[in-house]
Amino acid sequence: MARNTYFSQGSTLEKNLYEDMIIEAIKIYGQDVYYIPRTIVSEDDIFNEDIESKFDNSYIMEMYLDNTDQFEGDQQILSKFGIENRDAATLIVAKRTWEKSLFGTGQDRPNEGDLIYFSLTKTLMEITFVEHEQPFYQLKNLPVYRLSVEAFEYADEAIDTGIEEIDEIELTYASRIACTMTSGSGTYTVGEVVSAADGAAGEVAVWDSSTSKLSVVGLSSNFSVGDVLTGGSSGAAYTIDSIDTINTVDDSDPYADNDVFESATVSDYLDFSEVNPFGEPI
Repeated sequence: MARNTYFSQGSTLEKNLYEDMIIEAIKIYGQDVYYIPRTIVSEDDIFNEDIESKFDNSYIMEMYLDNTDQFEGDQQILSKFGIENRDAATLIVAKRTWEKSLFGTGQDRPNEGDLIYFSLTKTLMEITFVEHEQPFYQLKNLPVYRLSVEAFEYADEAIDTGIEEIDEIELTYASRIACTMTSGSGTYTVGEVVSAADGAAGEVAVWDSSTSKLSVVGLSSNFSVGDVLTGGSSGAAYTIDSIDTINTVDDSDPYADNDVFESATVSDYLDFSEVNPFGEPI
């Protein structure tokens, strides 16, 4: 038997009112976050994986954090690789709000792999799943997206959103090279792009004028000794005298063990005085 035709199950005015109430509630009880879409630079067509990605735009909007007490997930755990952050959360954003914020970008929905930045907790989260059918057609419409997010694991992606506190993540954690510079003038600016004559370019992470040491991240291709690096905004120009690859996060970071492992010898890990390592001592 067909449904009762005297009940509309949601007119256009009711749908608009329902959506307006959701948007207003999120504006009252939600938080301002930055939505950062992922741009895939190169992709593995066989495994359908992104080889290289970048994040060069950000859009501020209000979202409701569905977890009122704390982040979900395993929180911070101690694994064989050190302390890992496995925070997770569920965010709710009104469709109309999202479409208004990203109007004209060509992106029709939030995508898995995009990022969310919480200014309140200084946390960068990655979208792992987008649920667009909950609540399920209460008034024959779908007014919200529910975003499942997890703590983002940085892997040398280029982050140039124009928001200083977000862009600092790349400058702090990206792999870098240290160049000792000579015969030049000017002062490099942190965050600016420096380039060589052959087109190789990178972003300034640290410039120490007293020692002429320049640390660069996000290289498009390798620099060479003798290259003149020119600052895109400062106009500073110096010649590379020597190059040293730095894999440690920061000399001041107590959790960066790269230099320890690099300087350690095999005898620090293996006991060559053991005669029979697979049985009883002789």
